[in-house]
Amino acid sequence: GHVFRSETDTEVIAHLIEKYLMRDKGISKAVRLAVGDLAGTYGIVVVDRNEPDALIAVRNFSPLKIGIIEGGQYIVASETSAFLAHTRRKVELEDGEMAILTPHGYSIHDIKGKIFQREPETIDWSVEQAKKGGYPHFMLKEIYEQPDAIRNVFRGRLVDDEGTAYYGGLRDVMSELVNADHIKIIACGTSKYAGDLGKYAIEELAGIPVDVELASEFHCRNPVLSKGDVVIAISQSGETADTLCAVREAKHQGVLCLGIVNAVCSSIARETNAGVYLHIG
Repeated sequence: GHVFRSETDTEVIAHLIEKYLMRDKGISKAVRLAVGDLAGTYGIVVVDRNEPDALIAVRNFSPLKIGIIEGGQYIVASETSAFLAHTRRKVELEDGEMAILTPHGYSIHDIKGKIFQREPETIDWSVEQAKKGGYPHFMLKEIYEQPDAIRNVFRGRLVDDEGTAYYGGLRDVMSELVNADHIKIIACGTSKYAGDLGKYAIEELAGIPVDVELASEFHCRNPVLSKGDVVIAISQSGETADTLCAVREAKHQGVLCLGIVNAVCSSIARETNAGVYLHIG
């Protein structure tokens, strides 16, 4: 009995929520029941005309962040930069979680209704860092910023007296790294090219064999990993869907997973065992 007005799969979600609303469950319960029927990747925000003071946000594999503004106001977005001009306080949703936002506060649930306590984080970069800085587009801006970006990567990490580098994010897994039998680097796009270069450096300097693989191929082919393997995931955003799936496959097989990402508190940064932030803005 439902009539669809478009050819997008997203519209099906709205109709599915309506189906459960017709059972007089209320919007939050209806959304929870609806997403229980969904498979795949989504980040959705729902409002019901009959409950206009409530926003429901749900994510699965797709990033979703909540900017918290004083006075019971919220901005829900997939990128922090979308609300950085208004607030530096945010809450990250994890996969399978739902946030209920009202003027009186917010609560975070799983799709079964269990409530989680999660305090807001403070963003430590400015709105100016998220803008083009006078350049006509971001690509040109990033080309001219490369010298500064490289300096930022190394700042505070080079140990001149020892001729080495120190990465605090790897401290707790150093013994596993030193004793690694094999390293597999997984990434997509230009991050994969960075992995190709990393392979030469690691094999020459550490003498550990390294394979580099497209994350999209890795998680689709039932990879075989062994004790002593280390997986390194590279992603600028920390949200690359194929790379995130590859990390989860590697974790499922019980091997050490490291992340090299730029976006702080991104999904890959949170789901890997340890890693390194690039700090390049």
